[in-house]
Amino acid sequence: MIKKATLNYSIVFICLAIYFVFVVTGIKEFDIWNQITDIISEPSIGAFVSAVANMVLNKHAHLFRLILVFPVLLAAEVLSIDSNYLFSLVLWWLISMMSLMLMRLSSYVRQSCPALWSPLLLIGVSIFMNGRGVLGLFGITLIIYNFYRNTEGRIGMKKFFFMILTGCFFCSVSSGVFSVSLCSVMLFFILKISRDFPVVKKTYLKLIGLFGLTLVALIPEMKKLIQKNLDFYGGSFIEMINHGVGNVVSVSFVLTIAAILFLVSPIIFVKIRSLVRQHPVYLITFPAIFASSTIGVFGFLTLFICLPAVLVLIDYSVYRLKIGPRSNQATEIA
Repeated sequence: MIKKATLNYSIVFICLAIYFVFVVTGIKEFDIWNQITDIISEPSIGAFVSAVANMVLNKHAHLFRLILVFPVLLAAEVLSIDSNYLFSLVLWWLISMMSLMLMRLSSYVRQSCPALWSPLLLIGVSIFMNGRGVLGLFGITLIIYNFYRNTEGRIGMKKFFFMILTGCFFCSVSSGVFSVSLCSVMLFFILKISRDFPVVKKTYLKLIGLFGLTLVALIPEMKKLIQKNLDFYGGSFIEMINHGVGNVVSVSFVLTIAAILFLVSPIIFVKIRSLVRQHPVYLITFPAIFASSTIGVFGFLTLFICLPAVLVLIDYSVYRLKIGPRSNQATEIA
């Protein structure tokens, strides 16, 4: 088993090394998108402070995105290298970290050697993505990975709070993805408290308080993001849906499905609560999948961003089928 795990890690490492060669030689390049380069043309501390001040005063919707990407712009200027080249190297490192987190999650859900297919699929998909997509994927992966660490008691409250906020920060590259990250965190706590009820741990009440205060502080930013998207589509939610899944199916079909799901939501919640009690993998993955599948009607990146959670859930499901009857022995969480 140890030899197989070592082999799987080695294969992923070799694939990442080949990916690195592609990035270094320029075969694969991620570009910093125009929303950032249009805001700040001179990557200096002074220009950055001035841009941030103006964005705060003018209630600009892309403040977090600038803060996220600016270190790359500044480092590229200091090192006298192309900013897109450095950006590509940074994203390669993030893809490597995502692959490692997926393998650790695979080891957890299988209680054995990690699966090889999920990190390789993620690596393959990232080749066809832009920079914003990779940053968002990293944010969601970081969030679900720390859901796992929290569930298993492998991370303290302060560090968990910091890592989750960091994941949400990376998700700020898109208003939809940012909304998914925040909703995922809220759903995680709702499901965890529901699972443990009537026992409610003080630690989670403290964390909910901290996240609640953080959400209140983020309300102005969320309003700006939502309003910007509404303005772009003439103030119509219907047009926003047309931009997303409305390109594939009719808006009336989307609204009908949404109405049906709303009506049966109590039944869905009871079923999810039952699954969460059976195995922590559902607690780790369902929040991101549910948030993404609902908010994702407004955009394909938002709908696609739950990929890491879907991969972990599929990995667990395949493993359960493989081991057979033993998988039916549910683990009731105390």
